Amino acid sequence: MAKIEAGAAKHDITPPVGYPLAGYSNRVQGSIGVHDPLFAKALVLRAGGETIGIISCDIISTPQKSVEEARRLIEKETGVPGSAVMVHGTHTHTGPNNEAMGEEWKTVLGRKMAGAFLEAWRKLKPAKIGFGSGESFVGVNRRNPSSPVKPHFLYSWPDGPFEPLVKILRVDQLNDGTICTIVNYGCHGVTLGPNELLISRDFSGYAVDLLEEAKPGSVCMFLNAPCGNVNPRWIWEIPQPEGAAPRFNWAGLKPKWNDLKSEERFKEAERLGNSLGGESLKTLEQIIDFRDDFEIASKSKEIKLPVQEVLPAWFERRFEKMKEDYRDITVELQAFKIGDGAVLALPGEVFLELGMEIRRRSPFKHTFVAELCNQEWIGYVPTPQAYGEGGYEPTTSILKPEAGFVLVNEAVGLLEELSKLH
Repeated sequence: MAKIEAGAAKHDITPPVGYPLAGYSNRVQGSIGVHDPLFAKALVLRAGGETIGIISCDIISTPQKSVEEARRLIEKETGVPGSAVMVHGTHTHTGPNNEAMGEEWKTVLGRKMAGAFLEAWRKLKPAKIGFGSGESFVGVNRRNPSSPVKPHFLYSWPDGPFEPLVKILRVDQLNDGTICTIVNYGCHGVTLGPNELLISRDFSGYAVDLLEEAKPGSVCMFLNAPCGNVNPRWIWEIPQPEGAAPRFNWAGLKPKWNDLKSEERFKEAERLGNSLGGESLKTLEQIIDFRDDFEIASKSKEIKLPVQEVLPAWFERRFEKMKEDYRDITVELQAFKIGDGAVLALPGEVFLELGMEIRRRSPFKHTFVAELCNQEWIGYVPTPQAYGEGGYEPTTSILKPEAGFVLVNEAVGLLEELSKLH
């Protein structure tokens, strides 16, 4: 086993005020200010001649051009291949609309991603790594079959499938001080709603800020786990008995959302973020088993996901290149080995059940799964069952029902191959 070195950094990627925000088709006005800045955060690990990098960005998804530019610059400056660099979008819905920002913005964003990596790379120092697991109920399944809007349509389902798992990766200096923490948890970044026009990281910003304040000088990054069917547990709808899990009513939520002042929306984001951050910090402090000699490796491959013969019209406009061939779409799978832990990068908005299945079948003791990685947004990756049920996500998906299982099987296969590397 080789000794580990680690470095971390963060760079501001907040866009200019006035440009459109992402995530809601009915929100056409540009941003009017900045509530909290957006960042590209990078962790670089090196051991035994192998180097890997994880870059998490406070954006709704990762533009292909930005990823390519970041990887190009990183490889040029360091020799680290692009296949060993993971780029993730936290899925905030109060960040820039990448398409509306234009090609120049995507290039600049890629350069800022690379800048964070290069600073982290220059800071490499001897380190030790530990893993932890906790629970948080910040999220809730949003596909209630009894939704008053329409079945399985964006309505809180506290009794539905859900995984409260919080995975923590902690990287410390050998003597004292934390270098970086990764928080891996699945929940849509939609706490603030479509009427919010201030730029923000949403609830995850409060969570990572809490950990960075607790560990001065460290960088804490959020990796959003598969959450295609997971929303926040808003507190402001449907009175509940004392001690019961808060629920929200989508039918009543929209006018309530419209009535809320901006500070009220951010108060809810802060409540949820502090809840996740508090659980993450508790888990972080309980990590006592560290090692400084982990083996590091990376592996990636391209796979094809089957696409429906008839696409939603709005998706046809977005993916002009797919009009000639609706049979499949090529996506990237990527995985990093960090001792007995693995970080898996998936494309799209993946349903939580698919992420759970990957972890269940993973050969690694600790498996971190992140969605919305390394390429353009391809929409939802639902379970086959969801297509039969209907609802928002499968109705708007470009993929065939079997695509989710294809993704799971290919991802597990990649992890198995990675586990055999020495």
